[in-house]
Amino acid sequence: MPYKDPEKQREWYALNKDKVAANHRKWRAANKLKYNAYQLSRVKRKSMTTPKEPNRRKLMALFYEMAKLETERTGRRVEVDHIVPLRNRLVSGLHNEFNLQLLFSEDNRAKRNVVWPEMPS
Repeated sequence: MPYKDPEKQREWYALNKDKVAANHRKWRAANKLKYNAYQLSRVKRKSMTTPKEPNRRKLMALFYEMAKLETERTGRRVEVDHIVPLRNRLVSGLHNEFNLQLLFSEDNRAKRNVVWPEMPS
């Protein structure tokens, strides 16, 4: 992004969403091995931090079902977000029902993996 000010970044992104998406697609096509390795490591990390108890797994599956229903109801994409990110240089959150929330896609993208409640400064 060409701006350090978050508000200007949001404005720039709103004007250039298609350009950014095209650049991401182009990068993924040119870097298939890197992209696949990242996706695989994310799946493994998620699996390692997921509870093994069936009832808790069912409860977590409800978050994904609710996201799907909210997307249909609102017409805006709703995603399941990890409140504390699964991977960050300061902390690794867990993939469990206590660390999940529903967010609109654009809010989840803006949050990235750098913001969470009680984040140390």
